[in-house]
Amino acid sequence: MTRWFRFLRKAESDVENIVYRGGTIGEILLCEDFSQELFQRNSTLISFLKQNTVITSLLKLSCEIRPSLPSTNGSRYSLAFLACEVLAGGYIDYSSLFLTPNWVQQIQKYISGEIPLETLGAQYLCKIVRSLLENYPHEFYGHILNDATLGGLVTHQNLYPMSDLLCEILSSQRNIEGPEGLYDWIVLHDLVTKLIGSFNIQSTHVTIQSLVHILTHLLQLFCRSELVSIFVTPQHVISLLSLINESLEQYLTNKQQIPATQSSSLRSISSPCFLHNPLIQLLSSLVWMNRVESMDPDVKMPVPPFVVPIIEAVDGIVKDMKHYTTRTQIDVLLLLSSIVRSNFSLTSSSITASSLQILSDLFYQSTSSLLLCELYSLFECMFTLHASTVGESLLQNTDFFTKLELCLHNANSPKPPTPISSSHPQRTTQPSQLIPFAIHLARVLSEARQSSVYLGTILGQSSSFQDLLDEFVLPSLQVEDQLSSLIKIPEEPQETIIW
Repeated sequence: MTRWFRFLRKAESDVENIVYRGGTIGEILLCEDFSQELFQRNSTLISFLKQNTVITSLLKLSCEIRPSLPSTNGSRYSLAFLACEVLAGGYIDYSSLFLTPNWVQQIQKYISGEIPLETLGAQYLCKIVRSLLENYPHEFYGHILNDATLGGLVTHQNLYPMSDLLCEILSSQRNIEGPEGLYDWIVLHDLVTKLIGSFNIQSTHVTIQSLVHILTHLLQLFCRSELVSIFVTPQHVISLLSLINESLEQYLTNKQQIPATQSSSLRSISSPCFLHNPLIQLLSSLVWMNRVESMDPDVKMPVPPFVVPIIEAVDGIVKDMKHYTTRTQIDVLLLLSSIVRSNFSLTSSSITASSLQILSDLFYQSTSSLLLCELYSLFECMFTLHASTVGESLLQNTDFFTKLELCLHNANSPKPPTPISSSHPQRTTQPSQLIPFAIHLARVLSEARQSSVYLGTILGQSSSFQDLLDEFVLPSLQVEDQLSSLIKIPEEPQETIIW
């Protein structure tokens, strides 16, 4: 009866039998009843897993997934997964382990990259560290994350999970210490300098994107706080700009060396950090997050110190813009738009005449609708927010206004359109793409004449532009206004309150 009762209860599970006879960790993890006994928190199994030597072995199984290990039916991946579930599932109390030097040094070596990891091993390590960060934040910062470990974590960015881990560390530090405490922590470890110093012209695309992801997340944590302009210095921006210029030169050099028939191979030899443009997007985010919002658009604020190098580098970025890909051109335009929209005090020389001429030519020669949208948005901001400075320089030093008149003539004339650019006599811009933007720019110009004396003078002297405005632009806009007035949002019925 006793044997039958023990059989029904199954007093000793297979996992317990393996533990009692001194089986290996691999045998215990691969046992059929392991997951069930772990979920039920079997006391014998939990007591075995709490041993320091066992925890160290589980950490090694989770992270060091190498081809040299035996692989039978995917066992090496199963062992790593199960070991990670044990360490990150909340089954172990790590309070005493933070005082164990061997375990602390082992996990520091994995985080700092002293022991190389595969991508899967890095994902499991991040899951374990994330569990420590959530349950033991003060012990984690006090015993594991020091300056050397953080520096190794920054150089570990060829593995994308590590960048997410660093972002979670920054978010946790902000939740614990607040923005001021996070700022002190960043300055103490010189984190921004380490991140920007990790950029290299030979860096892979994953490395560049991971570092940009961390820096963008860092900017978002401060929510446009004034502290951003303190730890992001002009030297940091100059370093990023030098890398962008170096990438530009390499891209243009490779493009000149490759024949037109082999242009598809340009992507494989060009610098990935420029082809995908995460650095230019980072500069745009940096400028836009520090914009100045004012109720009065005429009140301009001084340009922050770290934005000055970006404005000075505009000519170098725009000069060869016609040779870039459409995606790169859009990123450059977004950078310019972020500068123009930020309500900074720009002068007529902030964007030089040569750069404005290049942008004007690109607007009237481009056949990409996306590019035309970004160029229109940029010109609209110039005439609306900076009519007396950048807007005047655009009309005074370029042929933008002449081409705008010619574009409207072509749209209003039944004869074939006249080529807009004399440098490309065989190429004409399709009215269906350019005409809507030209119409709205004409309307913006007519409204901006009140903000600038020069704009009012040049528009008043052009009788042809006024005729086009009266005969073609204004009727089109009136039709749009009539259509918009017909589309009304139905009002919700108001409830009658009976007292």
